[in-house]
Amino acid sequence: SSGVANFESATRTANPFWAMGLLALRKSLTNRAFLHVTLTNAKIFRAHTESKNREIPTLVQFPDGHELEKLVPGFMQRHKIGGTTHRIGYILWGLSASGYDPDTITDAAVYELSGLQLRNGSWVSDAHRPPTEYSPFSATAVSVLGLMHYGPAGLKPQLQRQIKRARTWLESTTPHEHQETAFRLLGLKWAGSSKDTIDQACQQLIAVQNEDGGWSQLPNLPSDAYATGLSLYALHVAGNIPVDAGSYEQGVDFLLRTQNHPGVWRVESRSYGFQPYFESGFPFGEDQWISSAAAGWATTALLFAAEKQ
Repeated sequence: SSGVANFESATRTANPFWAMGLLALRKSLTNRAFLHVTLTNAKIFRAHTESKNREIPTLVQFPDGHELEKLVPGFMQRHKIGGTTHRIGYILWGLSASGYDPDTITDAAVYELSGLQLRNGSWVSDAHRPPTEYSPFSATAVSVLGLMHYGPAGLKPQLQRQIKRARTWLESTTPHEHQETAFRLLGLKWAGSSKDTIDQACQQLIAVQNEDGGWSQLPNLPSDAYATGLSLYALHVAGNIPVDAGSYEQGVDFLLRTQNHPGVWRVESRSYGFQPYFESGFPFGEDQWISSAAAGWATTALLFAAEKQ
């Protein structure tokens, strides 16, 4: 693939700035979870275990500064917080990627998640912040992962039944947008679907790859680093698509061509503002939040490819 020699420089350029930016995002739990996923999926970062471990406690803090532990009584009494399903699901994803051991905090979070599953087997979001928080596909996928990794022993039989219901819903429900297609693929993998089902989901995602090698969040939008990085992550992790496959190489070429100075990617926000604007330390102004998430997915995709060189 063209640009293969630039993998190392591209990822080294992106990662220090991106990590610095995410460490400043104390009010973005979603992006802190993405940070953990990237840190633990690339050998370039494995030497930085000390800094990674220092970040783990901050992941269990909610935007208002209260530690997750302080919300345990509320979880046990079903006192919901805003964006519950995605927030808790992303937190547990990040903690599991970091090797965080189950404890009473994760027990309570799983208890809360398990009670939010609908009769049809899915989880839904009470937030509308596309693309990261809005879809039942991503809500269901991250909930399944949380239940799978952190389910208390005493709840295992119940949680296995819930995961089976989620798998049935994922297998029988058609996604309509890119985020849904990518997270359906991840959810099918995490829920234990058959290889044939996962292969079909892979082909659905590859089928919407654009001619420039990237993916778009919506059909009427251009390719961007968020959709492209997430697609490559899902194809590689859930679909076992090798990094030397044509679709993966084309996606990597797109990311290398579109990386901005100082080593990150700008993605335009399509969420409506719902809180006062503030700076996080990441560039691009009002586009900084989705751009930081995009940098996480894109960097991870490049690092997967770099590890094979």
